[in-house]
Amino acid sequence: MPADRGTVRASDQSLAVDAVGRVSLRLYRLGSQSIPGRFCSDALRLIADAADLAGLRWLYGKRADPTLLASLGTETASPARVRIRLHEFLIDGGVDGTVKRLLPHAVNAWSVNQRVHGLTPAPRNGSTEAKGHALVDENGKLLEADERFTALLGDEHGAVGRELPFAIHWSDRLREHGLLFRGVHVAVTRRGRGFHLFAKPDQRYDPLTRREWQVIAEVARGRTYAQVGDSLSMSASTVATHVHAVYRKLDISRRDALVEWVSGQAQRVPDEA
Repeated sequence: MPADRGTVRASDQSLAVDAVGRVSLRLYRLGSQSIPGRFCSDALRLIADAADLAGLRWLYGKRADPTLLASLGTETASPARVRIRLHEFLIDGGVDGTVKRLLPHAVNAWSVNQRVHGLTPAPRNGSTEAKGHALVDENGKLLEADERFTALLGDEHGAVGRELPFAIHWSDRLREHGLLFRGVHVAVTRRGRGFHLFAKPDQRYDPLTRREWQVIAEVARGRTYAQVGDSLSMSASTVATHVHAVYRKLDISRRDALVEWVSGQAQRVPDEA
């Protein structure tokens, strides 16, 4: 009988290890595929389900001033704490072997997620480079978007369920250079039949004014300064002033370079003056 009990205990332990292995694989898959704004909450849900936890919170940074990455379930006054490097987990429901084995995998999967999306952790305050992420289908409809992406593009354009305010025509140029929309640079990669978007403020050039966008859009269509002036109710000399201001901002000196630059941007004029 003792041998039989030992066999049962070994079998139970083997089943537990197999379960941890399956969940850890899902964590790493999540790290490589999920957008950053969703990864931590989805990872906590996996761990909580596997370990039957009532609540779980994930903090990052120094003990004195951590950043909350995600929170799930209820909170208790005295949760168990597990710290792994700069990560700390507050656990409601106790820390068993499953939790102890899964949390290091969650931290490593988080690192994978950061590297996949080109984010650089800032240990002092837990913040990351200000990029927004989104997934869109082949028609440009937003399937997932984190808060940063929505903030950069605006609620009217960057909310889940809406269509992008610009078209995505996949090409080598788009893959290498991305596109611009209202002062936001958007890098694009293929994901299945859809796309993964990485948005951040464009810092390569001084921002163009609404009037400058209007002028260069007309110039890029091949119109003369006089024609542009008639269309926008300004003199040809004022058109020229705007064009040369854009030349200075973009560090170019020829119309063909301007036309090439405009052709690589999302064809929208900013609302702001």
